[in-house]
Amino acid sequence: MVENEIVSHDPFKHVGIQMLKFVTSFDEGQRAVRTFVMNEIRKDQGLLKRLERACKLSSSPNIDHYLDRAVYSDFKGLVIIDEATSELFRVIEKINANISVLELKAFISDSGDRTFQFDTLYDELEDPSELETSENNSNTPEARTARRERRARSDTVVVPAREEGFQEVFIGENQWRAIRIGAAMKDRIKYIAAYRVAPIQAITHLAKVQEIKPYKDTGKYQLIFDGSAEKIGPVKLKEGQSWSAGPLLC
Repeated sequence: MVENEIVSHDPFKHVGIQMLKFVTSFDEGQRAVRTFVMNEIRKDQGLLKRLERACKLSSSPNIDHYLDRAVYSDFKGLVIIDEATSELFRVIEKINANISVLELKAFISDSGDRTFQFDTLYDELEDPSELETSENNSNTPEARTARRERRARSDTVVVPAREEGFQEVFIGENQWRAIRIGAAMKDRIKYIAAYRVAPIQAITHLAKVQEIKPYKDTGKYQLIFDGSAEKIGPVKLKEGQSWSAGPLLC
């Protein structure tokens, strides 16, 4: 369920109530949504062909099964808003449902030209080497298809960790916190790996994720492990490379 909002709307009286209505009515409305979506797709041959292509890339035997998997599942919500405030995150956390926030800002120049600044569903967890540049041809249809297929298989988030935080939190508390995760990737994460920055510069530990929950009112997430992290590797980067940026999904 996608809710388009503006920051001037009251986070509780408007946005919170609207999302709560979606959550409570979701189970009752699934059959109607399934019928409506399929009827609309059948009216447009372009949409139907797109659905058929997506179905072939999935494990579903036909488009009916593919749509059933999409509709008859747990509630997922996405709030698109021009400014994500701490008050909004607090309200969403209290609803106790799978709701993400995507921030989108619009700017208009003196000449009337428009430009947009926005979060993405994936890029927070993408390898910096995959940035779309003409030099590495990563914006070709084939490259985009390969990235989509890789994302579909991805289930492990790799986080950079300084030694003090690694020992105290990753090892000592069996968790990691304040992780920025794209809305489309949140439900795919099953494992978390720690990349220990200089001087070690390697992935050394892996843990199974038991729970992902909002971290305070930051819009970021806290990952709780299912037991202690296991020692692996070490897995080194390519010679001459180092990394201390945000998380990656692989």
